[in-house]
Amino acid sequence: MLQEEQKIKNPPITVGWFIYFVISILIVLLGGIYQKSDLLSIIASTFGIAYVLLIAKEKRIAFWLGAINVFTYGIVLWEQQIYSGVIYNIFYSLPMLIYGFFIWEKASKKEDKGIRVISKRNRILLTGISTVIIIINAIILKKMGGNQVILDSITSILGYIGIYLMSNKYIEQWSVWIIANLSNVILWIMLTIENMTNLPVFLMWMIYFINSVYGYLLWRKYNKRQV
Repeated sequence: MLQEEQKIKNPPITVGWFIYFVISILIVLLGGIYQKSDLLSIIASTFGIAYVLLIAKEKRIAFWLGAINVFTYGIVLWEQQIYSGVIYNIFYSLPMLIYGFFIWEKASKKEDKGIRVISKRNRILLTGISTVIIIINAIILKKMGGNQVILDSITSILGYIGIYLMSNKYIEQWSVWIIANLSNVILWIMLTIENMTNLPVFLMWMIYFINSVYGYLLWRKYNKRQV
């Protein structure tokens, strides 16, 4: 009996959360329609919202919704000349989502749901290496003629790290997503000011940011692990 009570449970789907889920999708969807955004932006944003909200609840179906999101969003980024983001979405994020689906399937059979924690030493090491790579990547993007190279580099490199951590169920993924999503919010504020048809993508990143904070708090609560 004691062993059964100690088993880690997935965060439940509550009525309040479901209402938030529906409202979030409607905000992005209706915002895109109102601004007459292109179809790909609306599709990427809508599936992206469903993807990140369900990931926080540890639902594996999120990976397939995420695959649709990253493919369509990669095309949107190409049109915006955000080249590092294109490479990240199409050639890395997409296969990692497929990989993550099977890793999470194995993890779901464990009592602790396969949740992992990075050691303090490795966190410091990861932060240092990430910073250096972000700077080098920004220099390369500048030479390629990319747009908003600093923010593009931050969001892309942290995205590589975040999706790896997510696919392998490291709780630290949420700390990475908080920084990456905030950077994306700033990036898409600029792009939306230039062209209001980018509104649904901006709204998507705003909800991503809110969800990353929520996901961090939720995983700490339901998985009972110390970061």
